[in-house]
This record gives sequence, C-alpha cells and structure tokens, in this order.
Amino acid sequence: MSALNQLLAYSSGEWAWRVRNISRYWGASVVSGDGSVIYAIAGNLLYITYDRGLTWSTKTAVSGTTRLLTSQNGQIIYADTSTSVYVSYDYGSTWTATSIPYRWVDPQSVSVYRYGDIVYSANSTGVRKSYDYGMTNSVILSGSWDAVFCNTTGYDVYALSRTAQMKRSRDGGNTWETVNNGLAVGFNILRASDDGTVILAIAGEANTASVRGPYVSLNSGLTWRKLPGYNYTSIFYDGCAISTDGRIMALIIKVEVNEVVLVSRDYGTTWSQDLTPWGSEMGWLSSSYNGEIMVMTNEDHVSGAGAGSKSTTSLYIGSEEE
Repeated sequence: MSALNQLLAYSSGEWAWRVRNISRYWGASVVSGDGSVIYAIAGNLLYITYDRGLTWSTKTAVSGTTRLLTSQNGQIIYADTSTSVYVSYDYGSTWTATSIPYRWVDPQSVSVYRYGDIVYSANSTGVRKSYDYGMTNSVILSGSWDAVFCNTTGYDVYALSRTAQMKRSRDGGNTWETVNNGLAVGFNILRASDDGTVILAIAGEANTASVRGPYVSLNSGLTWRKLPGYNYTSIFYDGCAISTDGRIMALIIKVEVNEVVLVSRDYGTTWSQDLTPWGSEMGWLSSSYNGEIMVMTNEDHVSGAGAGSKSTTSLYIGSEEE
C-alpha cells in the first residue's frame, strides 16, 4: 500500500483516517460542504484534490493564509490572513482582495454562507454582513466581538465574545437574542446545526482554568453541558467541526501534552478518541455538511534538527464511508 493510502490506527470501527502525506509542510486546509473538493496550503502553493487526496493539482496560494473557507461546491474559496481576506471565484485560480475590515488575530472572525456570496465578519467595532463576497460590509450588530459563525442557511448567525457574551440572530442579523443564558463563560469558537438546536462551543484561555473546555447544548443554548475531564482545550485555528444535523461533532483537544481528535456521532452524548497522530499537533479541521468527510492538517511542528526548523507534516482525511 502506498503512503498516500496508508491506513492509520483508529479506535472506532465506524471511522477510518487515512494520511495523504506527499512530503509537504501543510498549513490551512478545508473540505467543501458537499465533500467534492479539498484544499490545503503548503508553502506558497494551494493544493487541490477532487478524489480525497489520491491526486493533486496546485495553484498559487495567498501569502500568509491562516484559514481557508469555501462554498458548498468548492468553487468559491476565501483565504484569510488574519488582517486581510481574499476571495477566489474560480477554485483558487485568481484572487481578489475583499474590503472586510481589520479584525482580531483570532481567525474565527469570518464565516461564509454555503453559496459563498454572503460573508459575516467580526471585530472590535461590530459584526458586519456582506452580500457581495466581502466587497461591501455593513454593521448588523454593534459592540466588540471576537468571532462569528453562520450556518449553511445563512440566517442563523452567532456572535461571540471572550467576555462571556453570545448572541444569535435567526433572521440574518436583523434581530438578536442572548444564547448563553447567564453562563459565565467566554466562548471564542462555535459550531451549530442548521436548525440551531445543537451547539458545540469552545471556551478558551481567556477563561479561568476550571471553565475552559468544550461545551454542548442540545436545546438551542438554554442549558449547557461541559465535556467532563477536559479542563483545557488547545484549538488551533480551525479545530472544530459539526455536521448540519448536529449528529457528528469533532474537535482537536489537548490532553496533557498531546493533541488528540475527539469525535461524537450521537449529538455530543458520547465521545471517542479517534486519532492520535504521533509527534503531531493537528491544526486545522473541517467537515463536509453531512459529516461523512473530515480533513485535518498539522499546526506548527518543530523537528529535532534545531529550534525553529519545521519537519514534513501530514494531511489526514477521515470518512465514515471508507
């Protein structure tokens, strides 16, 4: 079996992870909503595959990309550099700078509707909405916000603040309601089902150690359950995913000194440790809308050759179908 099809060890009989390692130092990655296209950054190149990593083509990447976002079919793709956002309308062949304003370094501050034209962004002066691929952006919620998330319908929008604020709009930003209902936790990463019932949210290092970790709500945010045994999460860039029905969730969590991938297939009720890649720090995780395909790439990985040197890292593709 070739290295491209090396089957990794996994704990659950329902799920298989395969490493697509073609000797690259991988960065940001993303899978399209329909699962047909996978993008991954390596150096100054954007790698593209239409067959789950068996074959790849390359195009020029946007320098400094820390996050990739894509439309349902993968044709529209956004490259976020944390200070600027670029859009491609042709699978990454050409790029155009958007007018999304300067934001926090937190890369969760941009979210894209499934057809790629509507973009939400957050920064210290409010949450903004664009109907034209980020070319013009209007404030729809004032205040200082760290992160934003919209579901595939484009109408459910969540605004997050590390100062324990969470608001949701069910009408595309026209009206807003408080979601965390008195929970004194500042969330900075969130994923939700399309009907808004199931929410997976991450409380990061801005909180005290006792409340840091992943939380799940199964009733639209009325009540929350913290995953037991995990008092600190280390979510790198985009290390959190959920299927549109909320059944499948995945996140990268730091347990002691190692990063592991936790997956739930029952709406967050039970979790299994699906993948512990030796010597790796997983950095980016994304899912197709149905949760059947997930893609992960490494965060910064320093080899033993000397401080600051970077080794070859891996790109993993997981599927319930394989």
